[in-house]
Formats: sequence, structure tokens, C-alpha cells
Amino acid sequence: MIKLLIIADDLTGALDTGAQFANRGIKTAVLADGEINFDALDVDAEALSVNARSRHLPRGAAYAAVYAIARKAADYKIPHIYKKTDSTLRGNVGAELQAAADGSGADKIFFVPAYPDNGRTTADGIHYVHGAPLAATHFARDPFNPVRESFVPNILKRQTDMEIKIVRTDAAPDFSRGIHVFDAETNDDLTRIGAILKSAGETALLAGCAGFAAALPPMIGFNARKIEEIVYEKNILLVSGSVNDVSIKQVDTARAHGYRGAVLTPEQKLRPDYAESAGCAAFVNDMQKILRAEKFAYIAAVGDKTDMAECARYAEANGIAPETVHERIVKNIGKIIKKTAGTDLRNLFVFGGDTLQGILDELGVRALRPVAEICPGVVFSKISHDEYNFNLITKSGGLGPENAAAVVADGLSNV
Repeated sequence: MIKLLIIADDLTGALDTGAQFANRGIKTAVLADGEINFDALDVDAEALSVNARSRHLPRGAAYAAVYAIARKAADYKIPHIYKKTDSTLRGNVGAELQAAADGSGADKIFFVPAYPDNGRTTADGIHYVHGAPLAATHFARDPFNPVRESFVPNILKRQTDMEIKIVRTDAAPDFSRGIHVFDAETNDDLTRIGAILKSAGETALLAGCAGFAAALPPMIGFNARKIEEIVYEKNILLVSGSVNDVSIKQVDTARAHGYRGAVLTPEQKLRPDYAESAGCAAFVNDMQKILRAEKFAYIAAVGDKTDMAECARYAEANGIAPETVHERIVKNIGKIIKKTAGTDLRNLFVFGGDTLQGILDELGVRALRPVAEICPGVVFSKISHDEYNFNLITKSGGLGPENAAAVVADGLSNV
């Protein structure tokens, strides 16, 4: 029986939040889209994490997507809903919090945006990333979802008319209607907030990123089972479609650790028929050679900021509309990986939710099962598909330690 429904706005978010429950032996399932028929679900999970695919949608469409899922959950009498938000408040956060409340029939939502294990903290309503106000970080320059405010209520007010209240670390909420934004700077703060809400019986509608999700298991009566062991095999293909500075540094560290591969050219990323070309066949063959040799391979969309400028120039020269560039890159990466993901691939490590979605769409994979969090922000999962049997390792573009690829590679080396 599903006791908790998690509504995420992208796929890596659905997975890293679901992993917080799998980590504790709670059977968890993840769906790559929001098309849910609860009666037809072939799972006996207690936690279900769903990707609303709403990160890049216009405000109204994002509201509608989240509202529909929350309404279904309410109709199906699921007792707890968790609206998963981005840890740096990208996307349609205000609209989606309101949609979760409206769809579930709630007049209040308790929002804890902090993720201390990944340097995200909130104090006096201001959100920080590794000690810097959010608007002073590179997330303010995100090419797709820039966040130029640090004060959480100001971010939310752009998209919701619900009353917003700040709950400071040393205070308790008043449990009246509205969005209650909690300060939190440590994991102990998250645990304390969870205990307060449980004691008050206010666990029907909660919100936050994977950080606060880790505090939910004691609040909800789950049946914990034996925690599944992570088992690596043979090789790793790392695929980064993220333009985030964090991911770019992580790819640099991967190269230094022995990963071999290439940064995609503008043609490889944007040419519509590239996947059917002889050049693609040769490229895929090179990747498969590395994998067959039980090595670490990588494919990256961006090596540095100059790659983004070259991609823009290629798009302009070939009449490609700027607003379609991101979608084309994601689709081409998905096609390349589909050709690469044969019997030789054992571990696919993907940076970025949009990239992961593009790959799984091409492979026809809809259901996943998170197993555990390898390190903060990096999740090990199993896919549900008759044709593919590789392990899936994922992380959001802006999360994970700089040596994430090395941590995963060292785990493989120790098999």
C-alpha cells in the first residue's frame, strides 16, 4: 500500500528523494512521468516518487501537472504527499506548492527547503548554498532556470497568492493556513522539525528537497525491510548533459581519475540526423571499446563555457531556434546512449535530470527502483525493462561531491 506520494519536478529529483526511503529499507518505486493509474500499478511499494516533468514548463502548465497528480492521490486516499522541490529553488516552486495544496484539498503546506548535506541551508528565510546567499551563486546564472532571489518568500510570491510565513529555527509553526517556510541549518534541525510536525499531526502535505525527505520515515509508519546491497559490475559510462558548474568540475575530476571519452561537438549535439550517421556509428564503437575493456568511459555535452558559445554559433549558422537547442541536445544524447547501451554496459551514470529523462525516453524505460544513496546527491537504482539490465546511477546537475565519479569508480574497483 502506498503511504507516501512524492511529486518531483524532474527525474533526478524523483530518484534522490526516493532514495531517502530505500536507504532505510522502505520499498520505493519511481515513475519517470506523472501518468499514474494507482489501481494498475504493478508495485507493492510504500513510497512512490513521481516525476511531474514540470521544471521547464510555463507556470500554468506546471500548476496543472502537479494539481492532477495531487488530486489523484487525494482521490485514492494516499495519506501523505511530499512536494519535492529543487534544492536551489529552480523551476515553478510557488505554483507547484499551491497546486499540491489545491489538488490535495489542503489549506496549509509545511516547506523545508534546506539540504545541509549538500550545503543548502535556510536562515531568517534566506536560502544559502555553501554559505553564500542563493542569488550570489552560479545558480543565479543558470541558463534555463536562473534564481536571482535569496529570500524564499519573494521567490514563492512570484507564483502563488497563498500566505507565506517564515518559521525560524527556535520557533514552532502556528499551524494556520498558508505556506510555512522553515529555517534549517543542520540535519538535527530537520529531525526536530519532523518531530514537531508529527506531534501536531501535520504530516498530510509536506514539501522540500531530498534533505527533509530523509527526516520523513520516523514521521510515517513504514514497514522497513532489509536494506538492499549495492552491487556494481564491470564498467561505467558517465553521461553529463548538465551545463552546471558543479557538473563541469565533476567531469574534470572524472578525467583525472581515468575516465576516457569525449565532449560532444555542436554537430553531435544538434544535427537532427546525427544518430543515423557513420560518424555516430564510429563514435559509439569507440565508447563500446572502452566499456568492453572494463574501463570508465564518459560522454559530456559541455567541457567548459566555450562549448556553450560554440553550440550557440552552430545553432545560429544552421537556422536552429535558440529555444529548441536544449531539447535537441537532450534528444541527441538519448539517441547516442540508446545505440551504446548494449550488452557491454553495466553501469550508466547520468548527470542532470533533463539528460536522464531524454535517455530513458529513448530507451522506453518508465519505472525505476532506487536502491540507495552512494553519497549525498548520488543515487544507485535498478531499471525495470525487458531489454536493458544495467544499473543506473544518477545525480542532479548541481549536486554531489566534486569527486562523485571517483567515488563511484572506486566502488566498482573494489568488486
